[in-house]
Amino acid sequence: MRGRQILILLALLLAVALEWGLLIYIISRPVGEVRRETPLVSARFIAPTEGVMLFQGQKVTVEVETPLLELTGAELWVNGHRALPLPQSMARFSNRWVVTFLWEPSTPASYTLETTLKTSQGDVLRTSPLTVEVVPPLYLCFASDLAGNYDIYRMRADGALLEALIASPAEERKPTQAPDGSIAFAKGDEIWVKSRDGLKFLAKGQEPSFDPNGRYLAFRSNVGLAQELFLLDVGKGITQQLTSDYSFAGQASWSPDGERIAFAALKDGNWDVYIIQRDGSGLIRLTDHPAQDWYPAWSPDGQKIAFVSSREGSHQLYLVNPDGSSLERLTQIPGGVEGPVFSPDGRLIAFTAYTGEGRGFSAREIHLLSLRTRRVWRVTHDNFDETDLAWCSP
Repeated sequence: MRGRQILILLALLLAVALEWGLLIYIISRPVGEVRRETPLVSARFIAPTEGVMLFQGQKVTVEVETPLLELTGAELWVNGHRALPLPQSMARFSNRWVVTFLWEPSTPASYTLETTLKTSQGDVLRTSPLTVEVVPPLYLCFASDLAGNYDIYRMRADGALLEALIASPAEERKPTQAPDGSIAFAKGDEIWVKSRDGLKFLAKGQEPSFDPNGRYLAFRSNVGLAQELFLLDVGKGITQQLTSDYSFAGQASWSPDGERIAFAALKDGNWDVYIIQRDGSGLIRLTDHPAQDWYPAWSPDGQKIAFVSSREGSHQLYLVNPDGSSLERLTQIPGGVEGPVFSPDGRLIAFTAYTGEGRGFSAREIHLLSLRTRRVWRVTHDNFDETDLAWCSP
């Protein structure tokens, strides 16, 4: 009994000591000392979003939303260093604050963004880190019916700086750019090239594709009732037929060393992806599936080939090794996708997706996929039909 009384007395003494200690700390705490740093689990970045791809020199709006507190200041921190001590705006609404910064990344890199919010009570509140990736400015050439018929356009890959490159009353499709800046394209059943010397007819055919050096042009053309793959030596003007016995062979994509061509072919009622040497030898079948496999695209490092397949329902984007191993599905877009192309640095794949918007149910819009994060985002929202993508220089 006596031992129990002693324990109760000790507990009371401990409680009194803690209470007095807390009171002494509050009284003696210097004015201006930060009382605590609290992660804002209810605060969030509105923009940009996690894993998004940004472009060097692009002005980025950074927005943070937090519940209604008495905010007195905010700072943006980039990779652990204070970047912008003052926000562009701090807007108070009925139940929240929205803090906005305008940030312009100067060099390509991965960045970690954080914001520090200060309250009138002296609290310092930090948001969770947000990682974004900044890449050099990249440009896409593509065909669009923006002006009523298909013309060739160019724009920065974030959708800015749109301009018409090749426009006429005829239909211009399938642009492809050589290292010297020349752009070959299909005009009806003819292939033309636009260079600093003007326009020049190259061959009868469609779907031109320059090799990495700009010396050769792969394309498809009629052979009787079929469509076969051909090779044009641009400088010499010599044309060679590469494939035979297909109902269709085209959609050529070059390996980065310029020695091999991946292409799609329809044979015996089935679409698959094949690889052939530049001289027409060494034909191999990359895919062998009863579904439709087409639109191959070779990665800049030669390690992967992207292609489109309907093997799991709608047409989606897949990635595979050139020997057919390590198949991976990349997209899950309900309307389906087509026409993938790797960016020159190999970090992005641009493709078109069927959105069901605009002119008819099949209107296509441009999308990007980051191979680092596997994140997909839509670039164009103009309700016209964008197709035939190719990366090109500004």
